[in-house]
Amino acid sequence: MPEKNAPQILSQGRVSAELNNYFDRLVSRIKNPGSGESCRLEIGKITNPKSAVISLYPNKIQIGQTSDRGKTPPEKVETIEGFKPCSVRGDKAAKFHECFSKSIKCTDAYQEDASITLDKSSRIAPFLFKFDSKHLCIIYLDGIDFVPGCSQVEGKIDDECTDKIINAYKECA
Repeated sequence: MPEKNAPQILSQGRVSAELNNYFDRLVSRIKNPGSGESCRLEIGKITNPKSAVISLYPNKIQIGQTSDRGKTPPEKVETIEGFKPCSVRGDKAAKFHECFSKSIKCTDAYQEDASITLDKSSRIAPFLFKFDSKHLCIIYLDGIDFVPGCSQVEGKIDDECTDKIINAYKECA
């Protein structure tokens, strides 16, 4: 999804440099997803956003702060034509678990979302999963360590499954 628009920077300095770097890496991977399907796009681990929020909307991703009164105006906005936020969670998590457990191509284990908000409570995989050219999805992790190994967890992917997903699916070329 090539994009010619430069990021729209609306204000400076409220979001940490580390989280801004994560945001830039996320945007870069979405704009330049490489070729292939059923593959991973490494984005790294989201740094502690504290009161910062990354929001994904159709055709747009933005980063900003929250306050006691809710969200403040975004600090930076990136337009990405054709982008549709999607995720692996809810009933789609079980389908995705089945796919990577068998190392098979997965085509329908995601849901399209009107928006996705990543904040301090978000537990996501350190990569996006590319189902096809239009679906680069966030994988929600459970973050609960009561069952050893990669188990199926209702509504999310067990955080101990990330290595198995990495072994089952290559990095997008």
